Amino acid sequence: MLKLIIMDLGGVYFTSATHILINEVSQIVSAPKHRVKEIFGCGQGKEGLAYRQGKYTRDEFWDLACAELGLKKELVPHLEKFWFEAYFPKPGMQELVRRLRKHCKVIVFSGNFKARIDYLNKEYHLKNEFDDFLYSFDAGCSKGDSHFYEFLVKKLEHHNVKPDEALFIDDHQKFLDKAKPFWIKTLLFETPEKLEKDLKGMGIKC
Repeated sequence: MLKLIIMDLGGVYFTSATHILINEVSQIVSAPKHRVKEIFGCGQGKEGLAYRQGKYTRDEFWDLACAELGLKKELVPHLEKFWFEAYFPKPGMQELVRRLRKHCKVIVFSGNFKARIDYLNKEYHLKNEFDDFLYSFDAGCSKGDSHFYEFLVKKLEHHNVKPDEALFIDDHQKFLDKAKPFWIKTLLFETPEKLEKDLKGMGIKC
């Protein structure tokens, strides 16, 4: 019996935004685009991933970005705001999650950085929309790391849920594959409409 749904944020509940910022920054700096992607993206062993793992503070990260890319510091507030505002709920997802929560718990499992989550909490009141949260910046590791899934299993235990009683929804198959050794059920996200159809096909009320 399904008792809990684990949901990614970027690419599932929200749109993906980082690629938009990377394109924006690439137009105003002389650094190559691949370096911009390393700073802001989620590449293994790169600065953007380290930021999401809580290894840089907000100020440290932007100081690094400015130094490495030749960004003017006066542009930072504009770029950060641009990054945040490009991240908004996919049509239908908020309503779907609210319907799901009438029948089971829904928790967030996200590789993200604290400054953006602070913005999203203020803008979209996430604490009212989900039952619990597990973020990479709190755990110190990301979805490419098995340790993050060990933290997830502990989170499930906190809710008195066994791994095989939970369903993990993500838009990247590689992260779903990481969850499978922990006996967590998985579902690849494609669109909100397809997700609802897939959930109903699994007998989940939504």
